[in-house]
Amino acid sequence: MTSTVYWLTNVRLETGYHYDNGTVTGTKTDLFIYKLKMGK
Repeated sequence: MTSTVYWLTNVRLETGYHYDNGTVTGTKTDLFIYKLKMGK
């Protein structure tokens, strides 16, 4: 049986928060590359 592999590039995910005087004012994001492998 073969497995299928997908690559997702330039995936932007939230990685944290920006704070101003203890209040969340925005989110930090970064770009990731994901490898998805399906099958057995």
